[in-house]
Amino acid sequence: MLLTLTRLWCRHLSAWSVQIKEAGLTIKVRHVKISNRSRMQRYLDAQNDLLRSLDALNDLLRRLDAQKDLQRCLDSLNDLQRCLNALNDLLRCLDALNDLLRCLNDLDDLQYLVPLPAIPKMKKEYKNLRRTLRETTNQKDAWWEGRASFH
Repeated sequence: MLLTLTRLWCRHLSAWSVQIKEAGLTIKVRHVKISNRSRMQRYLDAQNDLLRSLDALNDLLRRLDAQKDLQRCLDSLNDLQRCLNALNDLLRCLDALNDLLRCLNDLDDLQYLVPLPAIPKMKKEYKNLRRTLRETTNQKDAWWEGRASFH
């Protein structure tokens, strides 16, 4: 959507034409006769102002197109970020599944090593071991506290 200056034409200072095309729309600006120098100078100044305005508008439209391109790139980057996040979630799920399979393998190995009726007995022994460890730790703490009180 760029404005292009296609023709600026002067014929013995009697006819000027500026033709602008924008997406198939043609706008014509014509001035047929200039009677004196001051009017001609005003017209030339106005013509130059129009050309500067058209250049500024052209630059603005180029920037707008560049901004649209940049927005499309940013949208693509956002889509890529969402895909990477989904891939990261998938990798976390695969890690969790791998851990689960490892646990199942450990349970399967445990089943062959320990007969099923022995498992409740192992739980009881584990509780006894924890209690003994706790009591031993408490005794050691008391011994250290008692020793600290003598100093």
